[in-house]
Amino acid sequence: MNYMHNAGENFKRILDELNRQAQLKEDFVVPANQIRMRDDGHFTFQTLFTNEAASPATEWAENQMYQKLELPARFMRRCPSYLRATNFNYFTERLPADEEWLLRTYRSRANQLGHMIRGALSKDYSRFDDEQFLGMIESMIGTEEDHRISYWYRDERGMHLRIVFPDLTRNIGRTLEGRPDVHMVGVHLSNSEVGARSVTIQPMVYRLVCSNGLMRWTNDGEVFKQRHIHLREREMYSRVAEAFTAAVKAGDDMLERALAAKEVKVENPLDFIKTLAKDKKYSQSMTDTITSTYMAEPGDSLFYVMQAMTRAAQTLQGDARVELEQDAGELLAKVAV
Repeated sequence: MNYMHNAGENFKRILDELNRQAQLKEDFVVPANQIRMRDDGHFTFQTLFTNEAASPATEWAENQMYQKLELPARFMRRCPSYLRATNFNYFTERLPADEEWLLRTYRSRANQLGHMIRGALSKDYSRFDDEQFLGMIESMIGTEEDHRISYWYRDERGMHLRIVFPDLTRNIGRTLEGRPDVHMVGVHLSNSEVGARSVTIQPMVYRLVCSNGLMRWTNDGEVFKQRHIHLREREMYSRVAEAFTAAVKAGDDMLERALAAKEVKVENPLDFIKTLAKDKKYSQSMTDTITSTYMAEPGDSLFYVMQAMTRAAQTLQGDARVELEQDAGELLAKVAV
């Protein structure tokens, strides 16, 4: 699997690459008590027709198997390889005969190894893959002139794709350097094919001057989330289409709330950031980064504290970046409009 990240892509290229990779996917429902780890850390398992060749696993998939066996992943990784295999095999051999795991894999292009195991899940897991998700979105975003890809990240755990719409922009004052502070409405899409997260469609606002995003945080149902269980693709299209339209509208509403946040004064922004960081349990390094990025903002309102957080989020990738942007959005949600 090729991991992908950052902007500079267009939607069709992303979808074409996902469809190409989809040709290498293969899933197996296997008896869990017949999965074995070899001393070299690779796995063997029995399929319906044959014993699979020794297969490597991603760190995520290996941790999922440890979790199913109630084995601490950190301890297992500290063990010598032969002892790790001994522990793993001891517990898999004792699983109930009727327990089955869904192993999500990529076929190896080389014949020396078996499939790359990328996920170990319940056999009841509902598969809804990235190419299916973005295939639905393709008909909703218009032409290349109608949208831009401002963030694209995919790794062994999942994917994040951020689509923004140039027609939905607003100037919210000026930066410290005197440039127009232009914000653009967007939608953030997330998914995991291996059980790391739900299918998610989230409203957002994208700040052009520093290429950062403000994610909508809400607990009132406006963020679409669908777990990978009891999920039927035919039902998903209408739900995704409705959620995508609602997210664009909610992003437009966020611009109004962001403008109102400029009027919410923060008495001592640096102390506010320290208190927030302590509450959210940020590392000292991240606290320092947010403080540093705040110094590039031209005011002492809540708006600029949020922007400092989203600037700091650019030092992160994937889920970690989105979580910090959502924390900024949590502040926005408290602003009255």
